[in-house]
Amino acid sequence: LSHTFINKKGSIIPCRTALVDLGVNQVDPGLAPDGSHCGEGKMCVNQKCMSVSSLRKMGPACPQDCNGNGWCNNKGHCHCKDGFAPPYCDNPGPGGSMDSG
Repeated sequence: LSHTFINKKGSIIPCRTALVDLGVNQVDPGLAPDGSHCGEGKMCVNQKCMSVSSLRKMGPACPQDCNGNGWCNNKGHCHCKDGFAPPYCDNPGPGGSMDSG
């Protein structure tokens, strides 16, 4: 563990760090996980801040665009709002997707 202090326009900001080595096959728990919000309309993907709209263009499209009752996930499946059932969000149901636990 280490710490340092940053002076930003007269305000002292403490910065604490920890180095965790879990081996070469483990992701560093200090890195932002994929999907983390990193700016307006942006999210982290592989430790890069990317525009959500550009990511949508790269992924598979959902059939019937989820009938306006859900969002297309990275697998091209609808994630339905509460009250609508997968796979197409066109029938009553609890929400979620076919990928939900």
